[in-house]
Parts: sequence; C-alpha cells; structure tokens
Amino acid sequence: MNVLQKHTASCVTLKERNVQYRGLSLGYRLRAICDGRSTRYAVEVRLNGRERACAALGNDIETALAHFHAICRGAVTPCTLSEVVYEMQIGN
Repeated sequence: MNVLQKHTASCVTLKERNVQYRGLSLGYRLRAICDGRSTRYAVEVRLNGRERACAALGNDIETALAHFHAICRGAVTPCTLSEVVYEMQIGN
C-alpha cells in the first residue's frame, strides 16, 4: 500500500534573553527547527514586543550559539538583524 507521509517541522526555543539598551526593550530567541531529517537554527529578535525579525543561523549548534550570544551582546535590532547575520556568516 502506498501511503503519503507528511513531514511536519517542529520548532523548539533553546535560549531566550531580554536586553534593555538605550530605552529599547529587545527580546532574543534561539530556535531549533527540526524536520525529521535535519536540524537547523534560527534567531528571532523583537523590539518593544512589536517589531520582529528572524534569520537563519545554519545547521551547527556551536556556531548558532556563538552567533546568538554575539547578537545579544551587540543589542542587534530587527532592522539590522539580516545584515549582522550575513556579516557573521561570511566572516567564518
């Protein structure tokens, strides 16, 4: 019998951090996205609970963690997240 199997991705928050910087309330989440065959990592940044951006950090947990901590330390905002992640990835 032929059966169509639907693979659904699951998303788990690995780390969360909130930062107050120059009057801004920044929230960061490191997420693992599992699709049954592989796991990839992404970061989400929220500004004042409204503006939001996400960026892929790749498949390596150690690199994703290092990038996540650097993004938090640098108080990266949603509008600059994609540029910062791009610069981090070409620097590796």
